[in-house]
Amino acid sequence: MGGITSITDVPGIRVGHAHDAEALTGCTVVL
Repeated sequence: MGGITSITDVPGIRVGHAHDAEALTGCTVVL
């Protein structure tokens, strides 16, 4: 296989996520 198979495989791309289980909310960020 190999190559770019996920957005996080792209050089310079970063992904973060935070959630609040009690409030049932969350946020994902792609930089």
